[in-house]
Amino acid sequence: MITATHIHDRLVEQAANGQITLQDGLTESDVQSWYDGLDIQTRKQTVDDNLPREVITDIQRETTISGQSLSVADVIESRGDDPTDFDCAYLLRGGRTFVQYFRPRVGGKQAMDKPTAESEMADHADRIVTQQVSGQLLSEAIVQFTV
Repeated sequence: MITATHIHDRLVEQAANGQITLQDGLTESDVQSWYDGLDIQTRKQTVDDNLPREVITDIQRETTISGQSLSVADVIESRGDDPTDFDCAYLLRGGRTFVQYFRPRVGGKQAMDKPTAESEMADHADRIVTQQVSGQLLSEAIVQFTV
């Protein structure tokens, strides 16, 4: 998660690049006090609650993917892979639809079973939540600390 120090550093960097004008005398302590008054956990929970996701164990079943009625097997084929090599996938709909049918961050395209898909989906969702909340906080800090 983005910290008050990171927010302060980004504000100073943007000010140095002429993108924003900071309030005179803004200190890291000012940013820390503002940050400490925020309910970060509730923000994270709200974003998490609004991040649709599902594990797909029947990759032939049609679902809505990027506004189209497709199966995960259709997506796998469109990416040049053989659907018979995969049994499970997960979908995350966070600004765009992520269709993950192989284990991320490992060599090759290793198929996932349901427990692995659930675990990988939770990790991926957490990264998206962190990214979205961090972006919100930085945007709010710009409003709070600029003139």
